[in-house]
Amino acid sequence: EKSGIIKTNTPIICDKNNPGFEVFKTIAHKNNAQIYNPNSPSIIFKNNINLLNYNGKEFELNLLGLNQAQNAGLALCAIEVLENLGIIFDYNKIKSALKTVYWPCRFEYKEKYNLIIDGCHNPDGARVLRKNLDYYFPNIKKFFIYTSLKNKDFKTIQKNLFKKEDKVFHFDMEDEKFTTLKDIENAARSINVIELEEIIKNRERKELLIICGSLYAVGYISGKIKICNF
Repeated sequence: EKSGIIKTNTPIICDKNNPGFEVFKTIAHKNNAQIYNPNSPSIIFKNNINLLNYNGKEFELNLLGLNQAQNAGLALCAIEVLENLGIIFDYNKIKSALKTVYWPCRFEYKEKYNLIIDGCHNPDGARVLRKNLDYYFPNIKKFFIYTSLKNKDFKTIQKNLFKKEDKVFHFDMEDEKFTTLKDIENAARSINVIELEEIIKNRERKELLIICGSLYAVGYISGKIKICNF
């Protein structure tokens, strides 16, 4: 369906790892549209700074996540294509934009509390979150605060997200549309917003705390717990 946006003689930028790449390639050929594949950027996370290298150029990327590095690669590839068409860009502005771009609740890291906030609410989002956690924080114990709307595939989400060594608490939204403790197989217990605030303030910072499972719930929590300054 998305290939319907392809226009005749119009450049297309698409990652080779995109599951629909071959479809895009076929449609692009029919429309005499040249397709460009960005080189995979490398990413280094050091001293809580996210450094991205793309075609020999280094950028500080404010968005954590391997998927966000891929997205940045697509954007930088598009800039290169436009430069070949004669459009001039100010790389200082590009660097500033990547350094300051902000997308709340998408693998958002709060360094002060050693806390990740992520609104993942489907199996693929959970898989991506787990992959990012293991890449950026490989040698640290994971402590999940999780809840989900009952109309989501929370059983598959749990399989994609949790490992046996993780600590998992269920967050009680006190709403019948959301999961209860019995729905979360790995959860040790259920907590409310007051208990969560105490955990954020007083727990061991050596643990990485991850609040996830629902954008709605994350929004609710951020409104209740001002200490997070979400």
